[in-house]
Amino acid sequence: MRRNTYLIVAMTAFCLSTLISNGQDTEAPVQDSLPPLNTGFVTFGLGVNGTSFFGDVGSNQNRNFTNNVRWGAKLTVERRFGNILGLGVHARYGKLAQNERSLTRNLNFEANTMQFGADIQAHFDNRSDIHFAPFIMAGFSYMTFDPYGDLKDENGNTYYYWSDGIIRKVPEFDENGDIIAENQNLRPEDVEIKRDYEYETQLTNSSDPDMTAYQRNTFAIPLTFGLKYKVKEFWEARIYGSYNLTFSDYIDNYAASGNDAFVEGGFSIHYTWGKKYIPPLEEKYLAKDEILKTLLKDDSDRDKVLDFDDQCSHTPRGVKVEREDPKFMGCPLDTDKDGVPDFLDKEPNTAKGAVVNRFGITLTDEDIERMREIRENTYSARISKFYESEEDGTISSGILGEFDKEIEARDSKLSSAIPADLRFADFNNDGIIQSEEVTMAIDCFFEGADGCDVSVSTIMEMIDFFFEQ
Repeated sequence: MRRNTYLIVAMTAFCLSTLISNGQDTEAPVQDSLPPLNTGFVTFGLGVNGTSFFGDVGSNQNRNFTNNVRWGAKLTVERRFGNILGLGVHARYGKLAQNERSLTRNLNFEANTMQFGADIQAHFDNRSDIHFAPFIMAGFSYMTFDPYGDLKDENGNTYYYWSDGIIRKVPEFDENGDIIAENQNLRPEDVEIKRDYEYETQLTNSSDPDMTAYQRNTFAIPLTFGLKYKVKEFWEARIYGSYNLTFSDYIDNYAASGNDAFVEGGFSIHYTWGKKYIPPLEEKYLAKDEILKTLLKDDSDRDKVLDFDDQCSHTPRGVKVEREDPKFMGCPLDTDKDGVPDFLDKEPNTAKGAVVNRFGITLTDEDIERMREIRENTYSARISKFYESEEDGTISSGILGEFDKEIEARDSKLSSAIPADLRFADFNNDGIIQSEEVTMAIDCFFEGADGCDVSVSTIMEMIDFFFEQ
């Protein structure tokens, strides 16, 4: 097994040099639209594996790599510390087995094994848009083993391998190596048996004459090469092969030519525990969307109708509101549809089509006529007092008329005092802006006539100037 030791040392040196050289590489830029690598996140893996043993048992015959494969399970926990480098720990449970069958030597064993260790890793998916990439690992692990042998059949008969290749339940030779004559003449059906491949006997003594008992634990150096495929942002599948050189020659209960080894091949699924990547632009819009969602959940007046649907967003506290008609959703109930909400309505059952006052009380024809008279009298008084006389409709005795008289009574003309942008209102070019010209300018502005294409602020300045003259 010494040649295997040399192989392990060479592969370890290669892996470490690869890790160091790649670890010094400059990180490749990652586009904003791509998720970053799983740096700093923890990755969990669970998989199944098959093992094939290489040791003293089976070394005297040609062995197929797939012979005596045993299945197991493996759990891994990893963390990436850069675009390439990472560390991991692993735990594996499984079995190792081998059988040797010949005319000169017949040996077999099956050992339950548990393995715990750590790895330094190199992952070559150093860009987040790579979906298929290799990886390598070099590690150190602690391993326990407990070998059992298939030495008896299901009836408890010990296997005796005769020189003719047949297994019998009686020996061919005695303790001195002489043929036992009486066993030669027994009928085959009475003595011939077959192996049941049930490993029922714990193997406790080594074939090494200097050591009849040995420790059932050891250390191992696993070297792993594999390929990974990224299924989704946090999910990936892996296939891998691992060569494990142990520090013990007793896993197969037979010590002869050097330390035992085994190869492991497996498939695993891995999940990275991390935060989902959101591109900066999308994150900006999501933040606005969260604000919008918060606003959509607001109910300012606490009427249990969200502001987004509320047609009356300032309903007094405790007032019953409409919840079915979208046009009046959240508005105070108006049962008699008179335009006055129930909480203000002093006449809750007003007849349909009736005219009501602000308290919801029906108005009679006399009430309506009286209100019309009051409105007309108020309007006439306002006009005569503030603007023009009732007799001829001209500015004469109103407040604005008084302003005009004061302006006309001044000694000098004020044409030079009218700002240039307000002279459009001096329709008679007398250097004075009078109340009637103010009215004409306003009408001209709203009609869009030539010479009156001014702004609202200019109209306001003109009115201010009229009172300042």
